[in-house]
Amino acid sequence: MGGFIFKKFSSGKSRSQTLFPSVSQSKFNKQLKNLCEESGFLNRLVSNPKRVGSDVINTKEKPLWELISSHGGRRGFVKNSIDLGKMDYRTIMKLSGHKTFSEFSKYISVTSEDVLKIQDL
Repeated sequence: MGGFIFKKFSSGKSRSQTLFPSVSQSKFNKQLKNLCEESGFLNRLVSNPKRVGSDVINTKEKPLWELISSHGGRRGFVKNSIDLGKMDYRTIMKLSGHKTFSEFSKYISVTSEDVLKIQDL
């Protein structure tokens, strides 16, 4: 299957050209949601409450596929890669497309579980 896809998209292109056609972020996210919905993937209900000041609004549950996005995938990749401890920050930055550490650092989150791990040391 992979060979077919490569042949289809590489035909007539030089090595300096991109392999796949460009697509906007909004179209990509829409197609990602469609794929997850049609496949039945991520159908479990979750709530994603929002806060306005001290008030909690929008507590209605939605299927998880409605909340999925490429940005969420990028954040998840960074967090999971750090948690696995197999790659240094520079490698994770390169793979996630971050150019500067200041931008990358916004993706690094410390959870209460992370704090508990440190306390055990």
